[in-house]
Amino acid sequence: MSSAHVQLTFRKGYPVRRPSLFAALACAATLALSGGVAANASSTATTASAELTRYIVTLKPTAKSQVPTLATRQVEEHAGVLVGTYRYAFQGYTALLTPDQAARLGKVAGVASVEPDAKVTTFAQTVPTGIQRIFADQNPNLDIDGVDDVRVDVDAAVVDTGVDLTHPDLNVVASTNCTTGVCVAGGNDDNGHGSHVAGTIGAIDNAIGAVGVAPGARIHAVKVLDSTGSGTLSAIAAGIDWVVARASTIEVINMSLGCQGCTSSAISTAITNATNAGIVVVVAAGNSSLNASGFFPANHPDVVTVSAVSDFDGKPGGLAGTVTVPCRTDGATDTDDTLAWFSNFGTTVEVAAPGTCIYSTWMNGGYNTISGTSMASPHVAGAAAVLTSGANKPTNRTGALNVRSRLISTGNLNWTDDSTDGVKEPLLDVHDATQYPPGGGGGNQPPIASFTNTCDNTTRACTFDASASTDVDGTIASYAWNFGDGATGTGVTTSHTYAAFGTYTVTLTVTDNNGATAPTSKSITVGTPPSICTGYQQSFSGSLTSGQSVYQPSTSGYVTTASGTHRGCLDGPNGVDFDLYLQKYNSTLGTWQQVASAISTGPDETITYNGTAGTYRWRVHAYSGAGAYTGGYSRP
Repeated sequence: MSSAHVQLTFRKGYPVRRPSLFAALACAATLALSGGVAANASSTATTASAELTRYIVTLKPTAKSQVPTLATRQVEEHAGVLVGTYRYAFQGYTALLTPDQAARLGKVAGVASVEPDAKVTTFAQTVPTGIQRIFADQNPNLDIDGVDDVRVDVDAAVVDTGVDLTHPDLNVVASTNCTTGVCVAGGNDDNGHGSHVAGTIGAIDNAIGAVGVAPGARIHAVKVLDSTGSGTLSAIAAGIDWVVARASTIEVINMSLGCQGCTSSAISTAITNATNAGIVVVVAAGNSSLNASGFFPANHPDVVTVSAVSDFDGKPGGLAGTVTVPCRTDGATDTDDTLAWFSNFGTTVEVAAPGTCIYSTWMNGGYNTISGTSMASPHVAGAAAVLTSGANKPTNRTGALNVRSRLISTGNLNWTDDSTDGVKEPLLDVHDATQYPPGGGGGNQPPIASFTNTCDNTTRACTFDASASTDVDGTIASYAWNFGDGATGTGVTTSHTYAAFGTYTVTLTVTDNNGATAPTSKSITVGTPPSICTGYQQSFSGSLTSGQSVYQPSTSGYVTTASGTHRGCLDGPNGVDFDLYLQKYNSTLGTWQQVASAISTGPDETITYNGTAGTYRWRVHAYSGAGAYTGGYSRP
């Protein structure tokens, strides 16, 4: 939905001196009610006189199991709407509240902070020049030779616009969509930025496209930004919480996002707790050609902050004179082997990495060449992935910070820092096989799990086929299935019938002949959804196109002679954003006024409203998408 926010510019290609190809958090913005209510949470009536705004609430330390109960009670006591809860990266929740409600909630015992949510937007097989410049192709442990025979045994989370989940050059093993502030199934990239980041971290070393610093690393796609590169602080908080809940699996987080002059105690706590869990958090410094100390989370004490170097030939030494930037068409120039002119700098930065004209994977199975500290950061995240691979996984804060120290100590100074800040950060260098990975590589390579499925929505019977799973240095000995409803199975092919309509996360785990395992998960929707609009006095149906509205029972509405409860329900088609409003006629002003609304980002809405006698009508609105709908309402 529309909202009041600070809109920052996103440009594909080479960033200018304002935020571009780097996620900027517009933290000073006050976000009006803008959808994003979890699909499994009922939309609740709001009064026109007290508009609800998203807030992120951080609780004081409490048991993880108590968070949902505390959040529900606190929100109900303050007449707000609970969006989602967070238990792992920090204890807290997101809620819709009026400013007065938020102020009162902030004084409740057990509440550490209440801060307004805000909009975020992205600032935005050839061996890429960046891979060459950090000498990844010279490390025999990484075996970058165009043959998919070595994959780095590590898991990296890309907190971004999502990742192309089926890209042939990426090993995506898990995904989630946290754009509403609640993480649900999904995570496919509809922007491109996140897929580019993922490729620099771990594109597969094969005969196509690009190759990453940690070839074949298992990518966990955490979508916190939408197709325009826009999102919210609550989405980022939810995304980090999703990752920390999987700290036993994930070693590295890359966040190519940030904001100038702002902070978030919730996200700051989440980053600290991620580090405490042994996860290495890598962050882009920013693209404003300013000191990174004024940017968050680049200035967080636990992260690895990365600036960008312009390198055009993948070699040290610097080309003579100025160079026309090859990935731009406007004649822009820069100097080889220097700090990229857009890059932030300063003592907050730990490591520099190539960030100009970086070739990597893109959405829809494609490839693209773009620039930014967003592109420098995943070089370092990939190096951190190598350091934490296999048996080298950190499990606590000390281990995670030791990886940061190793990234700094193994860098080189063979570049020109022209930032004038007096501090020359080391340039990432992963050539040393004794350091990347420590103790050398080799050994048994884990298998690669992959499966397809077909389902009959009438019978809810599904078949699953894992024959596409492979093992580059052996054979697959077993296949274990978890169908997401408590049932399990075995075998390269199997079948399962679900008891009810729903979306289920199916996980396949394959084990090779040397005992190495690899999982992959996929969300499937099975069956035909039942109508949610049953038990109402009056029913209605129709069809809408995007931007169109219709009134029920008519534009004139209906008259109630007594106070009481109005209940409304809307059941829209999948994949659209339909909204429901209740309006009351003001005879004094001669106008209709909105008294309640249900405006989540999905197709289905419900409203319960207690009102006085008067004339009412329901408005059904297609915010985006088109199709047939049904619904119903009851009146006093």
